[in-house]
Amino acid sequence: MNCQTDCEPAEDQMNCDDSDPDWIPDGADITENNCNRMDAGNTEPDKARNLTTYNRLQSTYIVPSTLSCWQFQQSVYMANIKRNGSSIKLGGDARCSSPGHTAKYGSYTVMDVQTAKVVDTQLVQSNEVKNSYNMELEGLKRCLQFLQDDGVQVTDIVTDRHSQVKKYLRTDHPTVNHWFDVWHVAKGVYKKLETLGKSKKYAQAGLWARSVSNHVYWCAASSEGNGELVRQKWTSILNHITVIHEGHGDLFQSCQHGDISRNWIKPVI
Repeated sequence: MNCQTDCEPAEDQMNCDDSDPDWIPDGADITENNCNRMDAGNTEPDKARNLTTYNRLQSTYIVPSTLSCWQFQQSVYMANIKRNGSSIKLGGDARCSSPGHTAKYGSYTVMDVQTAKVVDTQLVQSNEVKNSYNMELEGLKRCLQFLQDDGVQVTDIVTDRHSQVKKYLRTDHPTVNHWFDVWHVAKGVYKKLETLGKSKKYAQAGLWARSVSNHVYWCAASSEGNGELVRQKWTSILNHITVIHEGHGDLFQSCQHGDISRNWIKPVI
């Protein structure tokens, strides 16, 4: 994204060339001696003054310029979608300012999975909702409301398995196809098998952890959205690890690999 050519500068934007000292905000000390002190970091007052100058530069130039460029590019994207009369497929996820359920801020971002462009992002503060756990749902609601207000139709959305998100999309957006991000599913499967494999009795399960996790990806990627085919491919792993490679189901009758040698698991009869 070329913000220099695509985004119009603000009226008060100045030329920040080194040869033009007029762009420096009032109160910013950039004398040679102060620059040397900044490099050396001798005293706490110097550090505090440097931080103040940095924050002033950020709030005066960086944040407004970034916001202006983002809003311009977002408006161009939305105009193109509406002009073409097309719908979009989204992928969405949340990020929090700290791990766990005690975060103060959370952001939710949705991306057009077909163009890999970020469509919208919403910031939520924990005191705006019941608790920090609810920030993810609130962020998604705001993103979808923004698109709805702008007349953009969403046909599909990919998210993690957040329980509130699942219920919300099922009840409030029943026409939107809700998909789960396979990365989250595969990660959960791998961690459970890896933990199980740490015990001596089930050590072989740990040896299969990565292969079974990769199998989850393959099931989702090779089934073209056919849920029953995904199910039959997924459950076939129980046969595969015990050297049974046929008879998995009517849609997926046999494994597609050639001859392989693995640490097979002996079935319990």
